[in-house]
Amino acid sequence: MNLNSKKLLVATDLENPDFGVMTDRNKVSNGLYRFGNSPVASKIMGISNEHGSSRQQILDMDPGKFVDYRTISNEMYLIATNVASHPNQWTGHVDGIEKNLSSADLPDRKNLFECIIPECMEHLRQGQAVILLDQTHEGYNAPWLWEWFYLSLERFKIPAKNVIYITGDLMSPDLHDAWCEKTFVPTNERINVFGHCLFEEAVCHASLRENSWKHEHITFEDHVQYKLNNLQHIKTFNCLQKRLRNHRLWLFKEFCDRNILDRGICTMNRVDESMLLNPQGGFSGSMHFQNEAMGFDIIKNLNKMLPLMPEKYKNYQSNDIDMFSHEDSGKWQMMLNRDILLDSWVSVISEAGADEYQCFCSEKIFKPIVQEHPFLVWGDKYTMAKLQELGYQTFSNWWSEAWDSKDMRHRLNGMCDVIEDLTRLTDKEMLSMYIDMRDVLKHNSSLMNRKTQEQIDDELKFIVGEL
Repeated sequence: MNLNSKKLLVATDLENPDFGVMTDRNKVSNGLYRFGNSPVASKIMGISNEHGSSRQQILDMDPGKFVDYRTISNEMYLIATNVASHPNQWTGHVDGIEKNLSSADLPDRKNLFECIIPECMEHLRQGQAVILLDQTHEGYNAPWLWEWFYLSLERFKIPAKNVIYITGDLMSPDLHDAWCEKTFVPTNERINVFGHCLFEEAVCHASLRENSWKHEHITFEDHVQYKLNNLQHIKTFNCLQKRLRNHRLWLFKEFCDRNILDRGICTMNRVDESMLLNPQGGFSGSMHFQNEAMGFDIIKNLNKMLPLMPEKYKNYQSNDIDMFSHEDSGKWQMMLNRDILLDSWVSVISEAGADEYQCFCSEKIFKPIVQEHPFLVWGDKYTMAKLQELGYQTFSNWWSEAWDSKDMRHRLNGMCDVIEDLTRLTDKEMLSMYIDMRDVLKHNSSLMNRKTQEQIDDELKFIVGEL
């Protein structure tokens, strides 16, 4: 077997390449396909074909290619599939795991490993193939996930070392190691688990490439010049929330309760009546937040202000409301919000979740970084700490970030205390503070550029090394 080839081969079905070598080609209850093409495999493939670039030289491999599984003989290759949803949606059944699935996901689907084309499954068992399960579009976790992995590998006789799980949840490597220690799984019998910020590179490219959002890219110098010329009109913060989620409505309520909503540039969708009323017209539930519930009257009052779109800005016009209310991210996902960031001092990033046991950094966090704008994150626990582990500098020299390690309610309170304190500063004090942040802001944007233009993340090197 030629298992020492220095080229990346990714197996696919050239007759239907959208699903790789996975036989389940159906959508799940959230409307997404259960399996699809791996963004990380495509990323590595692109780097391997960057002829003469520093990143291609770091990988030290021949250009990669997608190959039809029917033509593979004795070469080592990668089985790569996107698993963009919650583990409830993509894992599938294995005896001994109780997932407490919603009715929409019952009965549980076939196990993921049963959905691999048989020829490829046999190669995976024999060690000729490595499988990459790519959940980098999301940061979901589940308390039963690690047990599902090891029970599945035992059932299908797959060597753990041939399995790579790469996820947007930056906590997963630590959680997996802790579970393995607790259940006495030896180090050499563990799957390979990595956290990866997929959107870091996507946002950087959006700020650099023509025909993307390059026209919206701004620098520290742009901010200073604009703010000097418009000092009395700069808002304390911006907070751009689109898809309605419980934790986002609670943040919006906090802005209203503290009477600081008008000190920011904010967007927010309304709570749909179908979420509030049952077929008989009665109230059927609350917006829950840990042990708290936001009742009907409160939501009804908030809805009077929603949807909220700052029509001063060209990308947030009233004729966009229908599109803005849709669950799809649409044009807003990658736009860099030049005018809004120029008109505000600090970005309040409302992430996809505010969980205690996962940590996901989406494109929302990397936009202010590339735009050299300070930020606070209403997101998962330890988000600021994880960003520091990635090499970014945060803003504890100017305000407290102690809330980053607290539980959900105290995290929200602590962050909003900081925002409220910022609203009390004068325009000149805000300008002075922003100028004082120059080195941190420049470090962050420079690091982001280096990481996405010149460097290779360790997890990508590992994947190539395994092949």
